[in-house]
Amino acid sequence: MGIQWYTQSHVTLNLVDNVHLSMEIPGTREQDGTVTIQPLHNVPNYCLGRVIGLADTFIWAFFPALFSGKLSDPYSQTCIPRKNFVHWYEEVMLPAIQAVIDDNNILQYIPKTHAIASSDCSAPREALAALEVAEGEEADMEEELGGFTGAKRRDGAAALPGSRRKHFYVTLQPRYLAALWEEIYSRASPWPEYAGLRLYMAAKNTKLTWMRPTFESALAEWQHHWNSAVDEAYIDPEVTYIDIGRQMTPADTGPHGRVLLWRRCCMDRLWRRRLQWSRIQNRLYHREEDACKDDSGKRQAPPIRRTTYPFVTLRDARDMTITPSSSSWELRNGLVYSQFYNLIKVPFDAAKQYPFQNRHTESMALDPSPEYNVPTV
Repeated sequence: MGIQWYTQSHVTLNLVDNVHLSMEIPGTREQDGTVTIQPLHNVPNYCLGRVIGLADTFIWAFFPALFSGKLSDPYSQTCIPRKNFVHWYEEVMLPAIQAVIDDNNILQYIPKTHAIASSDCSAPREALAALEVAEGEEADMEEELGGFTGAKRRDGAAALPGSRRKHFYVTLQPRYLAALWEEIYSRASPWPEYAGLRLYMAAKNTKLTWMRPTFESALAEWQHHWNSAVDEAYIDPEVTYIDIGRQMTPADTGPHGRVLLWRRCCMDRLWRRRLQWSRIQNRLYHREEDACKDDSGKRQAPPIRRTTYPFVTLRDARDMTITPSSSSWELRNGLVYSQFYNLIKVPFDAAKQYPFQNRHTESMALDPSPEYNVPTV
C-alpha cells in the first residue's frame, strides 16, 4: 500500500527506545576481528515514513557511520547533523526518487530542494497567531484558577521547536519502493558517511488495535493486515521479531476496583526459575557449561540478564525485563526479551517522568517562599 514519506527529519520521531537490536559501526574493525556494536537507539536515525495499511507502523533510516559516541540526551544522540541531512536529501533521496518515478504527474508534488521541503513543514502564520492567542487565554485562566487547568504556566518551559512544525509527507506508491531503495543504496554507497545504511520498521502502542480474547485470533487478525501491506521478500528474518503480550486484568468486583501489581518477591522467584532454566538449556546446547571460561580463564557472564524498575516509590512493586545475551540459546531460537510490567504505568509513560529519575526532583523539597529559594554564595 506504499508509505507516507516524511520529507524532513523530526526529532520527536527519532527512535530513542531500546528495541533489543544492534548494528555494527563501520570503520571500527580491529586487527583481531572485533567490531564495535551499538544498540539501534544509540545510532543516528530519522523517521523515513509511515507504512500505509498498518496501524502505527513506521520506517527509520539508520546512519551508523555518523555515530560519534554516547551522549546523555537521547535526542541529541540520534539526531542527524543538518548539513548531512541536507546532503542526504539533495544528493541521494531526491535524485533517487526522480530516477525511479518517471512521472511528472507525481514528481510535481516532490519538494525540489531541502529548503522547500523545510518550508512545507512550517506551520502557517495564521495557525501560529491563533496558537499564541489560545496560549495567552489559557495562561490567564490558569492564574485565575490557581494553576489547575492543565496548561503550562507563563514561567514554564517553552514549547519545543518541533511542536510548530508539521509532519509533511508525500505518498510513495508500492510499485516504486523496491527499485527506489536500490537506487538510494546505489547513490549513497560512494559517500563514507552513509556506510552501513540500514532500514528498520517497527510498530508500537498497538495493543488496543490487535487485542483479542485468544492468541490465535489476535495473530490471525494481525497477519491479515501484515500480508496486505508488507512483502516479506524484503524482510530479514534474522533481525525480525513479533512482540507478543499477555494481559491479566482482575475480574469485575463491583464499585470497589482492584489493581494488580507485580511484587518484588514474585519477580525474584520468577527470575531465579528463569535463570535456572536458561542455564540448563545452554548447557544442553553447549552454550554455557562446556565453554564457561574464555581463553583468559575468566568465567563468562550468565546467558541472560535482568533489569528491574522500582514502581511509584513502592518498596515491593517492581517491573522487570529479562534479556538473553547475544550468544545464548534463547536468542538463537527466537526469544528476544521478556518483560513484566504493570499496566497502571501508562499514566507515567505518557509524560516520561518517573520518581527519582527526574533531574529536578530535589526541587520538590524547596520551600515555596521565594526568599528561601534564592541561592546564596
